[in-house]
Amino acid sequence: MRVLEKDEAGRLIPVFERASKEMAEKMDRRNSILALLCLNDALDSVGQKVLRPLILPNMRHPETTLQEQFAVHEQLTEQLVLVYEALDIVLEYSRVCDRPFRYLPRIRVGIGESSSEALVEMMRKKCVIGPDDLIFAADPELAPTVRVGFAIVVDYRGDPLVEDSVSDVFRLTLALRRTHAARTAVRLNLSLTLVDGQPVPMVNFPADLTLEKMAELRNRTARGILDSDHSVSGWASETRQASADGMLTLDLGIGSKENWNALLREQREATKAFCLFTGFEDPLR
Repeated sequence: MRVLEKDEAGRLIPVFERASKEMAEKMDRRNSILALLCLNDALDSVGQKVLRPLILPNMRHPETTLQEQFAVHEQLTEQLVLVYEALDIVLEYSRVCDRPFRYLPRIRVGIGESSSEALVEMMRKKCVIGPDDLIFAADPELAPTVRVGFAIVVDYRGDPLVEDSVSDVFRLTLALRRTHAARTAVRLNLSLTLVDGQPVPMVNFPADLTLEKMAELRNRTARGILDSDHSVSGWASETRQASADGMLTLDLGIGSKENWNALLREQREATKAFCLFTGFEDPLR
């Protein structure tokens, strides 16, 4: 275990950035983009469930505290940022291969105010995880004493390329999270702890730094990331308005014509925005 002060943490930033670039250079562009988009879609689905009770207080679960909801909210925000950064770096540095998936990965995401082990166990009990599914889990630290379990579950149907690509994407997001940790330590003038066997260093937050204070320092929210003009889904499309209109149809049920049309509209607008990534469509042809 090593504890690094602010200056040493700052010198690690270009090292971590170079490692992420080298990782991306070995990744299959087409399959990695598809895996990231499937992960983005899964996070968006979780986002609708997480954000609805925050927007509509009467929808909050009585046994879930506001602090727990906020922790899940922050984890969702962080994961969305990591996916957008991973898309950028994969498009810029990855290689093009001619080994496409046999099928698109079906990805489900779990985010909970417990450890990743407890989260995965809960997902098994709810039959969200099948016996042959692939599981990628982590316990990112958000603030002092606040860890939120995160799990990616992938239906495995015998295509090793799916396993390889989702594994690469998961490792890349962890590598990008390392850079986030080092930047946070520098920005807040804190030290960083490197622990053997842990891919992401720990920022040594002061005990009085709450999640709410961290959100203010970052000046971002999950809804802001989903709707921001700086996010993938917000570039030159009507995704923001389509998402807002779609929220109004949730009570009608997914089987209703109104909700189905709202989902189709949001999908069309999001696809239009993703296509503004330079070279995005090339590996999909």
